[in-house]
Amino acid sequence: MNRRDMILAMLGSGAALYRPWPLQAHENHTPAPISGIGKTRVKLADVELTDQQRKRGRLSRDFVAGRIVVANFVFTTCSSACPVISAIFAQLQQQLTADLARDTVLLSLSVDPMNDTPDRLEAQAKQYGSGTHWRWLTGRMEDMEAALKGFGAYSARPDDHLPMAVVGDPLSDTWYRFSGTPGVQQLLRTVQQLQQQRNLRRKKS
Repeated sequence: MNRRDMILAMLGSGAALYRPWPLQAHENHTPAPISGIGKTRVKLADVELTDQQRKRGRLSRDFVAGRIVVANFVFTTCSSACPVISAIFAQLQQQLTADLARDTVLLSLSVDPMNDTPDRLEAQAKQYGSGTHWRWLTGRMEDMEAALKGFGAYSARPDDHLPMAVVGDPLSDTWYRFSGTPGVQQLLRTVQQLQQQRNLRRKKS
């Protein structure tokens, strides 16, 4: 069993759904705080990024495009928190219904754009079985910095970035921040709640 399958097996058994993963793979990685959720503010930077298929586009206009966002922040040489949260995203992707998948985009933004080329991101995307609604994004240093700062996820060094995820609806400007490694069901319920709120607004309009 490879590392990805081992992590997925643990997630499937519930072993890692509601507690942070112990981060001990390299000493410089900031330990994950206790997983928690709170409302946050997000500003989607108007910058051009590149995904794992070498498609370029604006973060808000092209990659988000008005959909509900589930974002994490990773780098391809990370061997501790990043594989865990990527495995969580892989399981979340499988649990999204067709309706939710149509209105949701999963974003994995690189915190190490100097080294995370589209080729490297493509390899990661294949490792975790990323579908059409899961984009892995990199770009110029200044553009990635702006994008990460907009999510409140910027750090000067990749090893210092905090494990976290952000879920939100840009149409209502409602955003939630998960500190640590969130559970699959936590993320899924938040997406479902945001979708229900969208549906209610559509009925009223």
